[in-house]
Amino acid sequence: KTTPTDRYTFTKAELVALAALAQNQNHSLYAPWKELMLLIMVQTGVIQSELQRLRRTSMFLDHAVPHIDLTGQLKTTERARPNPLVFKLERIRELVELLDNGSGYVFGKVALKEPKTVNKALVRICQQINPAASPYSCRHAFKNNALGAGVNPQLLAALGGWSGKELGFNSVMADYGKTGVKHLETLAELRRAMININVHLLGGSGQVVAFPARA
Repeated sequence: KTTPTDRYTFTKAELVALAALAQNQNHSLYAPWKELMLLIMVQTGVIQSELQRLRRTSMFLDHAVPHIDLTGQLKTTERARPNPLVFKLERIRELVELLDNGSGYVFGKVALKEPKTVNKALVRICQQINPAASPYSCRHAFKNNALGAGVNPQLLAALGGWSGKELGFNSVMADYGKTGVKHLETLAELRRAMININVHLLGGSGQVVAFPARA
């Protein structure tokens, strides 16, 4: 069984290259669903199994703080969390509409594919960037970049769905205030952390495209 220590961690430059490759419609491996999944993965550290069957009702692109809400069958209870989106929001919005087949899933028919098949397709793209990489390399990079940016460990736990033990503090601290994580002010704080984590993707500007909330 593969352990987390066996998995390659993308560098910041490689994440930028992966995002560019995912958007390259002239590449032989391109598909809209791959582009959408990878655009989310490079900035959030969310893994394939959490995204593949994401419901459209769990995606809030018109919210004051655009985000996805991870719920349902997740690896651990800590994995249930909101994840603000700060990179390529306009393109993500376009892809979500493009993939809408009336099923209620963000990824349309891909949601019902065998997870191993979906993973294999993503691995092929990731290995274009580094032969040792996999989609999970995005999650390891997210954690590294957050720690490098000095993100508060409790915010990092909330964003990545890690337990306190995994980040070096107790579970009581990890859970403290968790019921308020979807409050607007908390989501805004999580978004600020996401901007700091993803400066390499944002071109160092820290500029975020936000969609106005619908009435």
